[in-house]
Amino acid sequence: VRDVAALKTNAHGFTLIASGGIATGMDVAKCIALGADLAASARPMLQTLHREKKKGLKNLLDSWTQTIRGVMFLTGCTTIADLQRVRLVEYGAV
Repeated sequence: VRDVAALKTNAHGFTLIASGGIATGMDVAKCIALGADLAASARPMLQTLHREKKKGLKNLLDSWTQTIRGVMFLTGCTTIADLQRVRLVEYGAV
């Protein structure tokens, strides 16, 4: 995501959508912090809808929203745009 996000500086109107393997709100927050504008996650949504119907899907989306808000709070971000520009630190980097 980070490498592709660099293309946004040269392409006006370019929207970067991260998808594939996104299974949690934390995954969404990470993708946005790496420069994605949106994140798509079909499998967890469809599986939850199938198992738990609309109420379960709503609960999943609420949970993901709370996770993203928590990440934003802990990183001092008040908007998604702030999260896209947050300083990233690689854990364990030497």
